[in-house]
Amino acid sequence: MNKIRILLLSDTHGNVEAIDKIIKNVKHDYSIITGDFVCDDSIINKNFTHAVRGNNDFYSSYPDYLDFEISGIKFHIEHGHLSGTYSQLDDYDFMHKKLLEYKCSVLVHGHTHIPKIFKYKEGIVINPGSTTLPRGGSNPSYGIIEIDSKNNLSCKLFDYKKEQF
Repeated sequence: MNKIRILLLSDTHGNVEAIDKIIKNVKHDYSIITGDFVCDDSIINKNFTHAVRGNNDFYSSYPDYLDFEISGIKFHIEHGHLSGTYSQLDDYDFMHKKLLEYKCSVLVHGHTHIPKIFKYKEGIVINPGSTTLPRGGSNPSYGIIEIDSKNNLSCKLFDYKKEQF
């Protein structure tokens, strides 16, 4: 069995060009966006298998959070603005508590615009950052989670500007 590849985006803030380039050029089986896409829901419907709205998606019909499974692995996705402050969302211990609270193996969020991966024995928390408005000295970014045939998880962050699309 090949690895399952899950594309992660957040905080694109209307940058439909970035969404289009990444969707078309990054190999993936599933695609997730965790809000602040700030574009019409039809663009999200067309390009993402799983989506939630963020604090700037005023007219979106997407939910605030979503729980689902891929290959038997429990995911929880949210934007993050309803769960904590910027500093809490960047805090290792705080996010560990959230992972346990949501009873998932993978928690994907955005909001801070800072790409980050936290690994715990129970699972991972990943923020893919922002393709459009990076913060905290980070570069424009997106993420990939891979699930192998034994359901082992690996994840990586990519610098959107350095990719050769």
